[in-house]
Amino acid sequence: MSWLRRFSNAHSQPLPDLDFDGTEVAVPWRLLTDAGHDVSFATERGGFAAQADQRLLDGVLFGQLGAEQEPKQFYRELTLAPAFQYPVSWAISRRPISTD
Repeated sequence: MSWLRRFSNAHSQPLPDLDFDGTEVAVPWRLLTDAGHDVSFATERGGFAAQADQRLLDGVLFGQLGAEQEPKQFYRELTLAPAFQYPVSWAISRRPISTD
């Protein structure tokens, strides 16, 4: 994970309010936070957690073609993170990012 340390320690992830692939957000979040990075989230409206498309987690065809267990566990952990539970809105997140 040393390659992750080359990047800034603060990352912001924009998300739609509904129907995103939870594992595509949870796996990078887990890798970044495990490497000591701060990850924040921004949704369309902000103030409440975004909702992943449950079909992509559970499987779209009689429980088939769903996510593997480890990424699903990462998503469950992500949903408990305060930064995910209380995102800012996209409008607020558009402010310039300081490189100090």
